[in-house]
Amino acid sequence: MLLYKFRCYLLIYAWLFMSVGTLLLLFGGFVANQILQLLAIPIDAPSAYLIMYNFAGVGTLLIFWTELGCGTNPPRTLQQAYLVLISALLAWSATKLPEWSTWGVLAAVSMWDLVAVLTPRGPLKLLVEESERRNEPIPGLVYEGADIKL
Repeated sequence: MLLYKFRCYLLIYAWLFMSVGTLLLLFGGFVANQILQLLAIPIDAPSAYLIMYNFAGVGTLLIFWTELGCGTNPPRTLQQAYLVLISALLAWSATKLPEWSTWGVLAAVSMWDLVAVLTPRGPLKLLVEESERRNEPIPGLVYEGADIKL
């Protein structure tokens, strides 16, 4: 909230960029390694690192397509595939924690979400009000539903 209020957009985007890149590289690498071991597919370390580095780089580029100045319309299907993959990787990482830790994190996130959304002066309300006052979008990973028809 404070970073947005003081217009520290570069810091916000750097944090989001590094978070997404790290998530795709590390968690994606762990999952790929498990799949390769399960299927008994041999691969040398330099090739694995190069593949995962490119995988994470392309994914990060697709997710931050507009913010990086690559154009206004990213390849929507690929972008959505990477966003779904990020969700799956985060869910997979939760399965690797002890059960009590997973429930604890889930409870903490749920409580924070309730406070952020429902309190009259909660952080989400303050963020949205500041965004509306400036007439600017809120930076972050937002799943866009403009193309979805119910």
